[in-house]
Amino acid sequence: LAHKCLRQLDDHKELTQDSFNYLLNLLRDAFPSKRYMFVSSDVDAKPFGFTNTDFVAPLYHHKTEQWSIICVCFQHQSKENRGRPIVKAQHYDPDPRQDKGRHAEVGDRIRSWVERGHGRNVELKYSRV
Repeated sequence: LAHKCLRQLDDHKELTQDSFNYLLNLLRDAFPSKRYMFVSSDVDAKPFGFTNTDFVAPLYHHKTEQWSIICVCFQHQSKENRGRPIVKAQHYDPDPRQDKGRHAEVGDRIRSWVERGHGRNVELKYSRV
């Protein structure tokens, strides 16, 4: 897999998902953050399989064959929200024209994941970065 990944990089080809995950695992080993870094997830996968901890996750969009990334933080008892928990999700998409496309799609998926895993009492603050 390392050779395949290097070949894709040398040939200036798009990385396949398995090559991307290989590089991500190398990065994850050196990631000095309190946030967990997931391997890539398909936006089309149902449902998102994220945990209840702070995390960073690359997302692969099959329709456009491009990547975006999401960073999620949990605030379990928030003063700004009268004691209700808040999930803050920030989505980065390298193509700013995708505000109504991929950004909206990821927002819908994250909203569904928050409600399914935490109930409707949790507020989601979703933004583009």
